[in-house]
Order: sequence, then structure tokens, then C-alpha cells
Amino acid sequence: MNATRKTKGVKTNITRHIAPRDTAISAIIESFLEYLRKRFTNPNTPAILRQATASYIASFISRANFLPHSTVTACLDLMVGWINYYIEKQESNPRLLQDVNVHGPFYSLCQKISDRILLYNHGT
Repeated sequence: MNATRKTKGVKTNITRHIAPRDTAISAIIESFLEYLRKRFTNPNTPAILRQATASYIASFISRANFLPHSTVTACLDLMVGWINYYIEKQESNPRLLQDVNVHGPFYSLCQKISDRILLYNHGT
């Protein structure tokens, strides 16, 4: 078994079995998700880090079964809202390019929402 597989298993076990029962832990989780959201939406963050952040957020909220429904919904609302904002911003750009190097974080977030969240939660 390689190190990546071991790490993934540990992360999955931790997120599935640690249920925040007090408000302090819930506040830490909310703050962490907010930190990740800000990191993703910051255009000064390198694209590769933004893409990794999108992957982490999607994986976390799709697998952490202890998260309240309201937290998952709020994360999805923010991610979809950012996607809509990005599309509107690009439509007004006269030099619209279909380049993964330019739009990598956008493509990554769209993929993560569909793959990690919608498909993972429906058992496909």
C-alpha cells in the first residue's frame, strides 16, 4: 500500500468519525471552510493552489457526514455563486479564451461540484 492511499484512508476515517458535538468544534470547522473559500476566490493565489483548494472543499463537504445540512448548502451556494460570477465576468470580456491554463480554477470547481458532491452523494 502506498503512502498516498494510507493518507487518504486516514483522512476519510477522521472526517467520517469525528462528529463535532460542541459549538467550539463547529466554529473551527466553519472558520476552516471560510479560510478555504477565501483562498479559492483570491485571484492572487496561484491557480494550482486554487484548484487543490476546490478539490479539498468538495471532498470534505461530500464525505464529512457530521456536517450540518445548512453548512453543506451554504458551501454549495457559495461555490455555485462564484461560478456564476466568473461566467458573467468572462462574458463581458472581449478576449474570451477557452484555455484551461487561464480558467483552471473555474473548470476545477465545476468538475468538483459535479463529481465529488453530486455524484458521490448519489452513490454513482
